[in-house]
Amino acid sequence: MLNKRNLIGILMLIMSSPLFFSCGQSGKELDTAQQEIYEVKLQSEKDYILASGEIATSDEKIIFSQYSGVVEQVFKNVGDSVEKGDKLFSYTTDNEEQEKNILQEELEKIKAENEYSHNVNVRNLENAKSQKDFDVSNAQHEIDNAEAEKESIYQKREAACDEAESILQQMSELPEDEKSELESIYQQLEMEIETLDKEYIIAENAVENAYSEYDNVIRENDKLIQQMQDIIDAEKFDNKLSECEMKINEIQEKLNNAVVISNSSGIITEVNVVPGDSIQEGAALKIADPESYIVTAHINEENIENIIVGMNVDISFVNSDYTFEGTVSKIYMVPDEAQDTYPIEINIDSSENKFIGRSVTVKIYSEDKENIMMIPYDYLKKDTDGSICVKKKTFDGEEEVNVKIGIKTADKVEIISDSIKEGDKLVKF
Repeated sequence: MLNKRNLIGILMLIMSSPLFFSCGQSGKELDTAQQEIYEVKLQSEKDYILASGEIATSDEKIIFSQYSGVVEQVFKNVGDSVEKGDKLFSYTTDNEEQEKNILQEELEKIKAENEYSHNVNVRNLENAKSQKDFDVSNAQHEIDNAEAEKESIYQKREAACDEAESILQQMSELPEDEKSELESIYQQLEMEIETLDKEYIIAENAVENAYSEYDNVIRENDKLIQQMQDIIDAEKFDNKLSECEMKINEIQEKLNNAVVISNSSGIITEVNVVPGDSIQEGAALKIADPESYIVTAHINEENIENIIVGMNVDISFVNSDYTFEGTVSKIYMVPDEAQDTYPIEINIDSSENKFIGRSVTVKIYSEDKENIMMIPYDYLKKDTDGSICVKKKTFDGEEEVNVKIGIKTADKVEIISDSIKEGDKLVKF
């Protein structure tokens, strides 16, 4: 049975419970409010500009296919290392093959025609030589006949002269009354000798004419033979044949060069062909020199004037803790294609573990800043007119104060304002 003291205690506990719970809730809200208040403190910070970029190269070789065709085999892929002289890809040149076949047929036709013509010319030459032999033989036969006729007339004349001389001898030994018959014979012999003299002169002329004809036959036949020989000699300088062979050689050179060879050592950064692709004469691959790797960063318009060559840079891969250093080496005075940022180049010491095109974040350091006010980003508010303000806690409540922005880090930003000082407390919006 409860005594009076116990009953009173129970009643007091029940009555005090709402107050307890109410106080507990107010404490929780107070803790939350305290968490949303940020006390401004002066601190030192490196002044840097934050930007995005990617690994690039300042020395990229473009590999061209010399002729059009269809890709047959690709030997290298993006990221592969290549040495000068390595095969990159091969391709077929169907048009050249067809053209070569047509020219080959034409060449064979020309050769066949030339061979037929050559054979005809050789036969003509052989016929000319045979004709010469025949004509020379006939001319020699004419000489022999003329010489024989001349010799025959000469022998007849000599016989007639000898007979006439014998008759004169006989007549000298006979009396005058017995000479008449011999005188008649002698007169006939004189007439015969006179006729033979005439015939001998004609025979001499015939011999001379035969020799002259002989020389003429040799000369004319030699002239014809030389003409035939000249025709044969000219066959080796056939322009049509030479032109066809030259075209075939040019096409064969194209076919031999239908394997694209690397003209430098480096890393494959771009491959624009796959087997089966139809390609025209133009760029097919790109090769970068690992010693020329750089970072290309993109700087906002409001920050580009603060960048100078020689600034130190910390570079980190996106979604990675790996960090390496670099130096600003080049600033472009013309914005990129998007027209909202300006590219800069950053030299890096090594290409190890770096891949062309990989995204990076860069911090470009200008100078160290002392005694500046840095606050978290979520304590800022940007109004529709572009002004930026913070909410400062005051004795009377809260007050919005316009500020200017200075340097930025990954989680904080510098604020500049005469109305904010160290120790002020800021409240989230």
